[in-house]
Amino acid sequence: MNDSAIPSQALLVVDVQRAGVTGGRAVPGAAGLLARTSELIARARRSGALVVHLQNDGAPGAGDEPHTPGWALHLPVEEGPTEFVIRKTRDDGFAGTPLRGLLAEAGVGSLAVCGVMSEMCVQATARSRPPWSPGSPHGRSARPPRSPRRPRT
Repeated sequence: MNDSAIPSQALLVVDVQRAGVTGGRAVPGAAGLLARTSELIARARRSGALVVHLQNDGAPGAGDEPHTPGWALHLPVEEGPTEFVIRKTRDDGFAGTPLRGLLAEAGVGSLAVCGVMSEMCVQATARSRPPWSPGSPHGRSARPPRSPRRPRT
């Protein structure tokens, strides 16, 4: 019998904010993107996976400037022990945020990434080294997955 823990899974939802999916500046195919992302979130919730919504804090005057209508997350968030919102200021959702620690603490070993601006923030986040990668300061956990503490954002 194998004593090693089965790593949990996580879904990162990157920058699905009103400025990028509504109005004249919406990304092409926004309706389809929202439908597919909503389904991914629903499937992740049903499976018990960790769901992390990354919310970009844009520069003053940008469509996603904090606390403006365009900054708001477009899809509903069910914050709780397995669903979080993490604010970020860089393309890479791991840079300068508690994301890496949150995933490591939860024992995440499988990660799916979706969202808006795939050529920028989604790609930068997907290319970043996850916490279980060789050389990561967190390494792979041998303990069973557990509910992570709520990150400070």
